[in-house]
Amino acid sequence: MKKNLILWVALVILTLTNYLVSDSNFSGVSLIVVIMLPTIIKFVGVGFQFMELNGAHKLWKTIFIGILSLFVILISVAYL
Repeated sequence: MKKNLILWVALVILTLTNYLVSDSNFSGVSLIVVIMLPTIIKFVGVGFQFMELNGAHKLWKTIFIGILSLFVILISVAYL
C-alpha cells in the first residue's frame, strides 16, 4: 500500500512537471527529452507497480518495454 501511495505522488509530480514544461521555452530535441523522460518513468512505474508486471513472464515484460520504445521512437521522429 505504501509503495502505491509513493508512486501515485510521484506520478502526480511528474504529470505536473510535464504540464509546466510544455508551456516553457524549450524547443527541438531538448523539449522531447524533457517531456519524454517523465513520460517513460510514469509508463514503467504504472506498468510494473499497478499492472504487476514485476511478477510477469519475461515475454510480457519484453513486449511492454518494446511498446514503450516504439512509442518513444515514433513520437520523437514525428516531432522532429
